[in-house]
Amino acid sequence: MVPLRRTTIQLIGRFCFGVEFEDKDGFVENIDAVMEETIRLSGHARLVDVFEFTRYIPGFRLLFKEAYELKHKIEETIRPYIRRYKSSTNCFLQFLLCQEDYSEEVVIFNLFEQFLLSTDSTSNATSWALAYLIHDEKIQQKVYAEVQELTGNGHSREEMITVEEVSKLKYVNAVVKEVLRMKPIAPLAVPHQAVCDSSLMGMKVRKGTPVMVNIYAVHYDPTVWVEPQRFMPERFLGALNDGGDKNKATLAMERSLIAFGAGRRICAGMDLAKLQVALTLANLVNSFRWSCVSEGKFPDLTEDLFFILRMKTPLVARIVPR
Repeated sequence: MVPLRRTTIQLIGRFCFGVEFEDKDGFVENIDAVMEETIRLSGHARLVDVFEFTRYIPGFRLLFKEAYELKHKIEETIRPYIRRYKSSTNCFLQFLLCQEDYSEEVVIFNLFEQFLLSTDSTSNATSWALAYLIHDEKIQQKVYAEVQELTGNGHSREEMITVEEVSKLKYVNAVVKEVLRMKPIAPLAVPHQAVCDSSLMGMKVRKGTPVMVNIYAVHYDPTVWVEPQRFMPERFLGALNDGGDKNKATLAMERSLIAFGAGRRICAGMDLAKLQVALTLANLVNSFRWSCVSEGKFPDLTEDLFFILRMKTPLVARIVPR
């Protein structure tokens, strides 16, 4: 959903450049365009990570030229904003500029990484969440009921759920976790590399070997998740476990929910992303009832994989003010 993406970009802009940030010269549109191009090329990069020989195929060599040209587009988009907001305080740009050994190129791509990783993680997760709530009206009603219970039935539609209130919405946060389980943002995670010779389940792994983690498979492991193909937020409330297995099953799920990666390469913005998705979802459901555009025509849940896991068919919904 384009509005969700553009809103997220503006929020990240304020984080990167300070509260004075304004969308001048079409920055939001331009950064969105280069992010789309980066995601497209990253899908081919994943193939090279897995099959090293493909980098020598003529067709793939052209992609390296495209990547080089894209690098310049990114620099041309962000560089003017570094100069414009270099005096801003309490922002990510200020932190980067204080690092004496950081070149301008390093600053530019640290900023771009914030936009790239934050925008799609939150907007896509929110789109998937809304699609599932349209598919299951009962779950959507539970979300709405929980928000109303917290805020009171007199809560005006114009009033926004606050950041401070989000942590109290247990069911909403369970919905977000279930969305991230079923539709992990980067299902193959950020590529890793073995730092020393080791072995995994009897297989030798040499130092320097690229390592890809199949998060998607972990999230659908039937030995950990009850009915893994079914959307059930209740699993994160302990409602699907009983007796002495409750703590054991809950612990197994917590360890296996790795939507943002794990170890040293885990996403630094994980908590912020989950908070933003829950905050956005709570406000959207509190303000509107979400349903199919036409009777029985539910959102298509087919996946489209590049670097991230997107909806193959963009979400289209009918919304009615509460």
